[in-house]
Amino acid sequence: MSPGFISVRVDGQTRRAALGGFRARRSLVAMAPRFAAFDERHHRRGTEMSVCLAGEDDLAVLAQLAEAHSGVTGGWAERLGADLSGDGRALFVARVQQAMAGYGRVRWFSPPPGSPADTVPAGWYLGGLVVALDRRGCGAGAALTRARVGWVAERADEVWYYANARNAVSLALHAAVGFEEVTRDFSVPGVSFEGGLGVLCRLRLRPHHGDGDHASGRW
Repeated sequence: MSPGFISVRVDGQTRRAALGGFRARRSLVAMAPRFAAFDERHHRRGTEMSVCLAGEDDLAVLAQLAEAHSGVTGGWAERLGADLSGDGRALFVARVQQAMAGYGRVRWFSPPPGSPADTVPAGWYLGGLVVALDRRGCGAGAALTRARVGWVAERADEVWYYANARNAVSLALHAAVGFEEVTRDFSVPGVSFEGGLGVLCRLRLRPHHGDGDHASGRW
């Protein structure tokens, strides 16, 4: 079966891209303990979908997806709605045959004053990837990841993401995009990982020279 395609609309431009090469979907790893089983067949199920920035009209159904995924009720429309502000954050949605398939968030993070030395560095972070139960395996997670990376590429030289070390699906998906593990010795304010271990990964979007991008030189 030939790979599916996505139509991605970002900043007024529409692009068409193949989904081949991506193996799985990503769960919201830091908040939800329900990790999908890794399945190499996921990327072979071709489909046609669209990915774009979310709008106000999407928030009600996205809140339902978030509640079903996390088991936490209430407040999701407000939390996701904040991502529409454009103030250092964005929210993407994927649709299959006009039906909502999932969403993915991206935000800018800066360590608060007085943060521990192992706090993740300032930068753009992918996060909050949720795919509807009846759409898992169709490539929505890969499509949302590719779209967000493309959006960040227009704004920065690198993009970051972190996951629970036990979430093989998330790590495999992001590795297929090009993310590489940086460290497992880090912290994120307000975030804990089930089992106590996370993985910090980075995708460089431009050629890099030098020993350290950040003031501390740690990363």
